[in-house]
Amino acid sequence: MPARGPEEAISFSKGENYCSWNFAGQRVLKEFSFPIGGVELKEGDGVAVVPNSGMHTQGYIFNLDGSVRHEFMPPDEFPNTGFYAIRYDGGEALKVIVGVERHGCYVDLACVLNPVTGKYEDFFEIR
Repeated sequence: MPARGPEEAISFSKGENYCSWNFAGQRVLKEFSFPIGGVELKEGDGVAVVPNSGMHTQGYIFNLDGSVRHEFMPPDEFPNTGFYAIRYDGGEALKVIVGVERHGCYVDLACVLNPVTGKYEDFFEIR
């Protein structure tokens, strides 16, 4: 799906348990049974959404028409983790934040997610 020009803003908005945007003159609405975090992809061709409760483990990348491009879980290297946030932090990489138990303590990991492939490219501890 081609990226939009700057005059074609999707007007992405996010509530407690939903997100919505405009595409082809229609409003696309995605509702969930849990609180979410979400961002418009910097490429301008979709939206990424994760639960932000720490208890749910299914994230999504949606195309602008509302179809699912990718579903993703926390990295296999970290079982029993949950999503907390998704964001771009001062750079070009899309980061999914997960909580992980390590040696009896909980730490947050930033997992770099490629929105084109739906695969993780890197992860590192942030707290």
